[in-house]
Amino acid sequence: AEIRARVAINEVLAHNESAVAHGNEFPSFVELQNPGGSAVDLSGWSLSDDADLPHKFSFPQGASIEGGGHLLVWCTNPMGAPGLHSGFELRSEGGVLFLTNSSGVQTDAASYGLQIADFSISRNERNWSLTVPTPGSPNGTAVPLASQSELTINEWVTNRISGEGDWLELHNKDASHPVALRNLYLASDESAYRYGAISFIAPRAFKRFWADEGSGPEHLGFRLPASGGTLQLIALNGVLIENLRHTAQDENVASGRLPDGSTTV
Repeated sequence: AEIRARVAINEVLAHNESAVAHGNEFPSFVELQNPGGSAVDLSGWSLSDDADLPHKFSFPQGASIEGGGHLLVWCTNPMGAPGLHSGFELRSEGGVLFLTNSSGVQTDAASYGLQIADFSISRNERNWSLTVPTPGSPNGTAVPLASQSELTINEWVTNRISGEGDWLELHNKDASHPVALRNLYLASDESAYRYGAISFIAPRAFKRFWADEGSGPEHLGFRLPASGGTLQLIALNGVLIENLRHTAQDENVASGRLPDGSTTV
């Protein structure tokens, strides 16, 4: 098991619709954990979602975290509610968090991708898992996930108007469980791309991804050939999920499965 000897980012709830109330709001939050045996003075420490602005939120003088304890930072403005408030909100579409100590040294960082409403991601030893939120308490067990084989390429556009990006849509066919996207491979005739973000698609949900070689959880590192070709989904264990043959499209016209998730294109 991993033993962390420093205060670290332990849980992130970036899409809080109704899971955890704080005052009259449902804000996102970041939870810190101190795995050590003694309290740590956090005076002058900082938390940020921007590497160029590491001191967006500074812990006030006297702030501390007990040995073995947890500390919440609500990612919102105070609005009269008690506790620590970052003054910035988390994006449910993904982001990066940075923890900096009073000497200006970055002590921890955590990145996350596309999040599901009312579920957090929690650190369990070396890995991050999708969990039911447990603010201020030990992390819960991981939420059961569906296999990546429940994913399908459901819709795609390969011939967008000039200046606009092509895209494809993934659909989770499972009616009860989310699917994790991390380490899913997407491949075309010309290239392959490993999806690296800690992202999830909710049961029966759909998510569009830009096939523009852009960066971030909503972008894929390859383009779709306008002339047509083959698209593949490959699970993290290397098993082929889907092999889709697509043809040339008229400009700005989508193709897809009808009904959603079926074998009929």
